[in-house]
Amino acid sequence: MATITGQINPFPVIRVYFENLAKTAIQKQDRGIVYLVLQDETAPTELYTTFLSPSDINAAKWTADNVKLLNTCYEVFSPYKVVVRRRLKVATVLEPIQDILAEFETRKMTHLAIPEITSQDDAVVVAWVKSFIETKGTVYASTFANNTDSCSVVEINNDVMEHSVITNYTPAKFAVMLVCAMAGCPLNRSLDNVTFPTLTYVDSVTPVNGKFSMYMDDEKVRVKLAINSKTTFDSTYKENTRYIKIWEGINIIRFDIQETFKDYWLGLYLNTYENKVAFCDIVNKVYFPSITPNVLSPDFNNYVKVDWEAHKAYVVLDGGNPDTMTEAQLKQYPTNGDVILTGEVRFTNSMISLDLRIMY
Repeated sequence: MATITGQINPFPVIRVYFENLAKTAIQKQDRGIVYLVLQDETAPTELYTTFLSPSDINAAKWTADNVKLLNTCYEVFSPYKVVVRRRLKVATVLEPIQDILAEFETRKMTHLAIPEITSQDDAVVVAWVKSFIETKGTVYASTFANNTDSCSVVEINNDVMEHSVITNYTPAKFAVMLVCAMAGCPLNRSLDNVTFPTLTYVDSVTPVNGKFSMYMDDEKVRVKLAINSKTTFDSTYKENTRYIKIWEGINIIRFDIQETFKDYWLGLYLNTYENKVAFCDIVNKVYFPSITPNVLSPDFNNYVKVDWEAHKAYVVLDGGNPDTMTEAQLKQYPTNGDVILTGEVRFTNSMISLDLRIMY
């Protein structure tokens, strides 16, 4: 591993942090931060409430219906944290959803559901989530959205649902259970074929691309295929990004690396070639192997490295000719405060389809 020059903090803290990230990534519990927006005037001064388990739900501070709904957060897989933002009325008018979303821009969240939302507000939320896909990576479950073509939006296909405890249960209320299941699902499996034990009935729908569909399997409600609304693909968004498991893995790796750089490298190390390589080495030799094979494929050389094309661009901007420079000169060429890396990884999915041909 390359030697770090000009260091301020001791190097081992970075390595330990990545190891800890990798160990918890399989369970994913400390990444599963679900935000819910609920209409509830029971305790209006408590604008934000955080739950770490069902025992944190104080029935005195919520309507009876919302208590039942909050308990559905833990009926399949348990997220690390559920944060509820009360949507209150001001002079009999609900707070604008835009104002609440503006608050969310500075908060860390992985999943979002708003069970009492209108179709008009839902369109606003979908646009907001899509605009932050590369920076926040929040996944939103919607019953109104259609053809959003986004990895960050899960469109619920079923129109009719019944719950064993909650009367007048709707797909919009199911969005709460769904985002919590996504947030808490371990990375070494997927939501494909998962049963929702407290759902007693869903209507029969035709599975289509871009729609999250469930079906009745005898008396159980099962997931047909755990997909988001992505339906068009290119070199950036490949076909496998439509799977919720794959997109969850992409977000976890993206934000693990970004948060580590922000907390432990940004402003603390000189921007030398040796330090760039040291950062890549930690990702390649410690972090990536530790999340393989649950997230990354063991049959692929997953890596990040210094982006040489970016270094050449800096030379051109400074009036130089990169074609006349040696490899060593390009490596050492200053890129101001920018650390520009590139890389390639391959994700592992769960078993979904079987094609077995037996000859006799």
